[in-house]
Order: sequence, then C-alpha cells, then structure tokens
Amino acid sequence: MNRKIKAIYNANRNWWDSFTSCFIGTLLGIGITFWVSGAIAHREKVETERRIQLLTLDDLQGNIASLKAQGEVMLQTDSLFQQALACYPDRLDEISADLAGRIYSAVLTPSQYSGTRMAETMFTDNIEVWKSIDDLSVIRIIGDTFVMQNDMAACLDRLNGIKERLLTNIGHQQAVLDFNDHHEAMRCFFGTKENLNLLMQFQMQSHVLHLGTQLLDEMLTRIKEKLGITDEELAQLYDKRYEMEVFESHSF
Repeated sequence: MNRKIKAIYNANRNWWDSFTSCFIGTLLGIGITFWVSGAIAHREKVETERRIQLLTLDDLQGNIASLKAQGEVMLQTDSLFQQALACYPDRLDEISADLAGRIYSAVLTPSQYSGTRMAETMFTDNIEVWKSIDDLSVIRIIGDTFVMQNDMAACLDRLNGIKERLLTNIGHQQAVLDFNDHHEAMRCFFGTKENLNLLMQFQMQSHVLHLGTQLLDEMLTRIKEKLGITDEELAQLYDKRYEMEVFESHSF
C-alpha cells in the first residue's frame, strides 16, 4: 500500500508539491486574515470603549463645573443676606444703598445651571462597556456620582425657589419698583417672618450645595484615577468636539 502511494506521489511529485504549497499558503492566508480582522475588531472595541468613557466623564465634569460655579454664586448671595441680617431688627437703616442694591439684584437674578443628563444616559445605555473594566467598583462610584449630581441640581432648584418666594412675599407688601429708597426696600425685605425663615433655609441649602460640589470634585478625581484618564485627554476630546461643531456649523 505504501509502495503504491509512493509511486503515485513520485509520478505526480510536482503537482503534489504545488498543491501542498498552495494549500498551506491558503490556510496561512485565512489564518492571518482572521487574526488581523480580530486584532482590528479588538482595537476598535477598545477605542470605542475608551471614547465612551471619555465622553461620559467630559459631560460629567462639565455638569460638576456648572454646579460649582452656581454654588459659589449662592454662597456670595448668602453672604449678602447675612450682612443685612446683622442689622436686623433695630439697625436696618444702617444698611447701605450698595448692599441693598446687590441683595435685590441677587434675588432677581435666577441661577442658570447648564448641566444635562447626557452623561448619565451615556453611562446607563452602555453599561456593558463599563462592566469590561477590571475594577468594577468604578461602576458603583460613577453611579453614586450621578446620584450626588442630581441631588445638588435639586438643591440649586430649591435655592432658586427660595429666592422666588422672597420676591413674592416682598411683592405682597409693595411693588419692587415703587420703593422710595433703599431703606424702605430693606424694611419690606424683612417685613415678614416667613422671609426670615427663608433666609435661614437659604443659608443651609447654599452650604449644602457648596459642600456637595466639593465632594463631587473628589469623586470625579477618584474615577479618573481608577480609569487612568488624564485632564489632558479630556482637554483634547473637548478640542476635537469643538472643531467638529465648528466644521458642522460651516457645512450648511
């Protein structure tokens, strides 16, 4: 049997050698193609996961920055209120026109929070991406950060609501534009017990917002450290997004 096989092989040696070479070459080609395709797919998957992480943290960082800015405004407003309260009830006439004007300006100006739920949506819609991270505690920290962010946004809403109620109570006594002077304006400002209670609530909520945004900053820093994301990466992402927005705006 072996002699017959050898005879057949020797009679067709060139064909067998050519076939074997082609067959092995084909197998190698298929193997290399699958390996390259798999490597490319893996690289694209890793790049996509990283981009989702960067986009999520970029939006989250923007939300926190906006909350921090509004928290500073609210602390400044509370400082004005406390300066005026130091003159209540017997020395209201000692309140300067400048302080009275700044108080009314602060009350009349709503705080603008530019945050969105985009980061949270991106996180929940791509939860499988985050599950691929070795340190799964990151998922819990990110979830806690979103909860804290939403709580601080609600705190800011409460502060704006307090300012609206202050104005409503003042308006029940006299129209803001009808004050004869700043002394009368401040007497109306402190004219109801509810306003005094509201000022106490404002002080408490403004400090809650300030402390909460500080904690958010610490949580964000911890997330970035665990994911190995640098501020430079986020800055580059911002630049790319800005360039894309400029390009799209000039495309129409």
